[in-house]
Amino acid sequence: LMVMVMVVLDVAQVLLSPADVRRLRQGKPVMPTLESNVAGARRMVMVQDIPAPNAVVMNRIMDLEQYGAMVDNVQQVANYETSTHKAVRTIKSTYDVSVVGMKFKYFMEHHYDPAQNCMVFNLDYSKRSDIDDSVGYWYVQPSNGRTSRVYYSCECKLRGWVPGPVYSVLTKEAMTKATTWVSRESIKEWKMQQQSDGL
Repeated sequence: LMVMVMVVLDVAQVLLSPADVRRLRQGKPVMPTLESNVAGARRMVMVQDIPAPNAVVMNRIMDLEQYGAMVDNVQQVANYETSTHKAVRTIKSTYDVSVVGMKFKYFMEHHYDPAQNCMVFNLDYSKRSDIDDSVGYWYVQPSNGRTSRVYYSCECKLRGWVPGPVYSVLTKEAMTKATTWVSRESIKEWKMQQQSDGL
């Protein structure tokens, strides 16, 4: 619960400029990359308005084992452990990812609170991953019932030394690939639901 509260507080600190608001209204994401307080890490944040209800958007985000079909550069995601404690679901998954010719295998824990429309994630530190660390969250803020504002934050640190320009390409491309799919897949799912409901 405390982690979820911290996410809400973090979201409250995201200040959108008039230019950012215009981009959001045009259906475009706002994606600043911020320097982290952790040496060698980059913190990435994204805000995007999606014309689909929050339940649909969150369902796409939580369909982890379909990431291989939905998310560019993700080869496969396989869940290896699930549990529930006080309505918060924990799912542990193996990710196989390829970014600009570099392949990574890493193990993630996802903690999902349906009541808060929030999922936080971090490495499964009991296993050895090809990246040094990755922590962040997805938060879906309902708007008018048919539109959602999505917040995504990720702080990632690669294992070993990576040249600065390469790191910049990796973080920017990873951010783009990790977020643009949510809008595409949520809109597709929402249209399918409306068609099946005869709307």
